[in-house]
Amino acid sequence: MKKKILLTLTLALIFVCLFVVAVSATDEFQSIEFKVMLEGETEYTTVYTVSSTDYWNPGISMANKFYADVERTVEFDKSNIVKIDLRNTVVHSLDESKSPVKTKYITRLSGDGNNPYTKVTHFYMPAKVSAVPNDMFKNWTSLEFVDFAEATQIHDNAFVGCAFTEITIPAQITHFRNSVFKDCVNLQSATILGDGATFGSSIFEGCTSLTSVTLTNPTTISTSMFKNCSSMTSYTIPETVTKIGALAFVGTSITSIHFPANVTEIGYEMARGVTTLKTITFAENSQLTFIDHIAFYGSGLTGDIVIPEGVTEIDYNVFANTAITSVKLPSTL
Repeated sequence: MKKKILLTLTLALIFVCLFVVAVSATDEFQSIEFKVMLEGETEYTTVYTVSSTDYWNPGISMANKFYADVERTVEFDKSNIVKIDLRNTVVHSLDESKSPVKTKYITRLSGDGNNPYTKVTHFYMPAKVSAVPNDMFKNWTSLEFVDFAEATQIHDNAFVGCAFTEITIPAQITHFRNSVFKDCVNLQSATILGDGATFGSSIFEGCTSLTSVTLTNPTTISTSMFKNCSSMTSYTIPETVTKIGALAFVGTSITSIHFPANVTEIGYEMARGVTTLKTITFAENSQLTFIDHIAFYGSGLTGDIVIPEGVTEIDYNVFANTAITSVKLPSTL
């Protein structure tokens, strides 16, 4: 019996040390229920934690209660948890007479990137959470699968350093903040199904094994999006893209780039120093107007370059230190 109580307290502490849970503060909080699977086990363990309104406000971790009451006496090792299931997690509340009257759902989570769950392979998010928060899965080095439930956004550094080799992001997620998959060095293939998704900077920066990326009708290739993806030898820019961000392909191994018609701007240092890059081409009906500075500086470009009509500005050192033999400039320059 004592061992079971100790296990429950241990798992509760583990959970609250990682997640900040937000619900309404109008009812006294009684308990929260969730499930974990331990290493070597085949069934989930249901865990209940208990706190009070003294330690419960929207966005404030109930860890405060457990820090005061438990942490000094309970030693724990969270590395034996291999799955966390929050799909049906509920928060039980009380009315003034202390009788259970309603159940609320988790609406927000928060991760601690400095304390990763290094053996968790599967994570199932609560249904009512709309965003994967900053640092949520940072350095979870065994993570293989995430059920995103109803989430529509992924915030900064959410998957930095994760070890999965491929990932598919469901269609309802259409907003990605900065460095979402940065330094996922084992990631080889990524598919983002969200139509017209928006991206912050450095989404795949440092993914040194990445060779295949599928985006669904994006409008931008963001700043440093593929920076230092050294295994990437080719990439087809989608027809819907209107802007290529700065440093987007620096550190890749791409050999050619075709700019589709809708691209109006090429960002600074877009392919600086990419010695494998030999050719660039532009669509016949190109809408390009601006090439920013050092865009192809020190790249492997050779032969003839034809800048399309409509371009009004080419900034400094765009083709410096390349082996091109001629450039045809447009009348609109």
